[in-house]
Amino acid sequence: MNGVNSSMGYAVALFLAVLGWAIDRFKLYGLIAGYNNLPPEEKANINIDAVARLIRNTFFLIALILVSLQYFRESLELGVSISMIQALVVVIGVVVMILKANGEAYRN
Repeated sequence: MNGVNSSMGYAVALFLAVLGWAIDRFKLYGLIAGYNNLPPEEKANINIDAVARLIRNTFFLIALILVSLQYFRESLELGVSISMIQALVVVIGVVVMILKANGEAYRN
C-alpha cells in the first residue's frame, strides 16, 4: 500500500476521536444532526449530555477499531480491501449510534 492509503485510516480515526471528545467536552451540541432544529420544548425532553457521551464513546470505539485494522492489516491477510472494511465499520457504528440515541434511554 502506498503512504496515503495507509495513513488515511489513522487520519479518519483521529478525526472521529477528536470530534467525539470535542462534542462531549466542549458541549458542541450544534454539531449533532437535527438537535439545533428542535423547538425548545423538545430539546428539554432530550438528555443531551447522555447523547454527547454516547457519541464520544461510539466515535472512540470506531477510532480504536480503525486503528487496529490499520495496524494489523498485514497480518490479517483479508481477501478484501482494509479501506472497505473500515468504511463498513464507520457506517455500521454510526447507524447503531443513531438508533441507540433515538431510544427512550436518552430522553428525560
